[in-house]
Amino acid sequence: ISNRWDELDTAAATYLKRWKIEVFYRFAKQELGLTSCYARNESAHLAHIELPFLAQTLLCYAGWVLN
Repeated sequence: ISNRWDELDTAAATYLKRWKIEVFYRFAKQELGLTSCYARNESAHLAHIELPFLAQTLLCYAGWVLN
């Protein structure tokens, strides 16, 4: 936020937290295919968000087990 005057350490810590969120969303969009959702009910929206992350978790787990 441009109109706040925080201490340098506080501003840097906030930026790092925000950057982690940006990296997370970029990963979700590029690697998991999380794109626009045109669902009309809540359960479809939740499935649209949860299933790509579940698939990624299962793939990571399978890779861990196989190694």
